[in-house]
Amino acid sequence: MKNKITLFLLPLLLLCSLQCSFSFASSTVDLSASAWRIASTGSLSARRLLSTSYRDGVYNQNAYFGTIHLKHDFFLFNIFLRATGLEYEAIVNERLTLTTRAPNLDLFFFPIRFSIFDIGGGAKAIQAKFIQDYHSTSLNATLDYNVQLVVPMAYASVSFPLPISYRTKFNAVVLGMKKSDEANYLDVLAQAEYALVRTFSMALGYRYLSMRHKEVGTSEELYFNFRFKGPFVQAAFNL
Repeated sequence: MKNKITLFLLPLLLLCSLQCSFSFASSTVDLSASAWRIASTGSLSARRLLSTSYRDGVYNQNAYFGTIHLKHDFFLFNIFLRATGLEYEAIVNERLTLTTRAPNLDLFFFPIRFSIFDIGGGAKAIQAKFIQDYHSTSLNATLDYNVQLVVPMAYASVSFPLPISYRTKFNAVVLGMKKSDEANYLDVLAQAEYALVRTFSMALGYRYLSMRHKEVGTSEELYFNFRFKGPFVQAAFNL
């Protein structure tokens, strides 16, 4: 799983916030990449790790995500593949630092289309690593924990032109899954795009990603609850 996610993330992040669009027959393929400025709230508890929590808004760091979007007008389907490279370092206190590396891959596809709405399903694959660095006068230690998760997701989106200009449009995508109190995932992305010319456009947006997961009754008990949110910017080159 780790190799597959890494191999997919690297080429997308090299796009450097460029979006290319290719059309053939009645199909289109869009490639996009965005820079994301995030703030975070988090808590973590796992075997072999110190229980940790930190507050929202204190630390702002950058993350990146890229998307492949395939749609076919005749067969009325959309397929999205979105990869997110996410690493966040939080200074919990003067002795403890928590680094969260959580690259994740979303695949959502075959929605039902109603005018400007799309509804469907998919899955989110997460390769997470939590690293704790503890330093004091009597002890220096580094602890880490790895977890791989694949969770089913429901998918919905809406897209329509804005009245400001014929060159503007709004798009929002929601991914979500809730399984009692054991797992709760929500990924919301909204953006407004403006085409400066036919082949180039700029987009500003906001993304909110919430991941809550609990495993109990096993040899590797785990609980984490993270929220990442903030604005992103995207440049697009359309052919």
